[in-house]
Amino acid sequence: MYLFFDVSANGQPKSWKASLTDPFNWPRLVHLSWLMYNKDRELIASSDDLIKPEGFEISVETEQKAQITHQDAVEKGVPLKEALLRFKDAVEKAEYVIAHNMKFNEGVVTAEFYRKNIPHLLGSSDKYCLMQEATWYCKLPGKTGGYKWPTLQEIHTKIFNSRYTNANNALGDVSACVVCFFALLDLEAIELFD
Repeated sequence: MYLFFDVSANGQPKSWKASLTDPFNWPRLVHLSWLMYNKDRELIASSDDLIKPEGFEISVETEQKAQITHQDAVEKGVPLKEALLRFKDAVEKAEYVIAHNMKFNEGVVTAEFYRKNIPHLLGSSDKYCLMQEATWYCKLPGKTGGYKWPTLQEIHTKIFNSRYTNANNALGDVSACVVCFFALLDLEAIELFD
């Protein structure tokens, strides 16, 4: 089974080199969305959780980028532990865990698992970063030579010659990740590891 996930977080990590279990480095989780597909590419499970903030305020920058207000998260959000336990169960059933910018998404979620003292298998899963794997397909010039890592919007535009809507929203982004991943498999532009 394929598990695709995406997060919206309250900022960026202080250091990209820090441990995934460093709760002071990784930003707080604001929105967690995941979609699970079987081998026939049929959606079999999903979750779209706005997270109720616990001990932090959602920044104005995050509100603007993710289109989530602090007030909405307080009023409509679910407890962090509830969302994490649902995601943990999905990870345990997945053969492949896929995200665009895996390092960021995994870092945010792993730090939250650590904060809540929830054991999980995300670190030992077969993970696949669409951003890194689509680099050669997109062939976007980097500032210092070579190719840059493409944004999800750039990958979508390269494949479909159109932009996707609802960008920077976890559900919108994970949905775009799914269609891009399966399209790249069909184009034989990427392959799964065994």
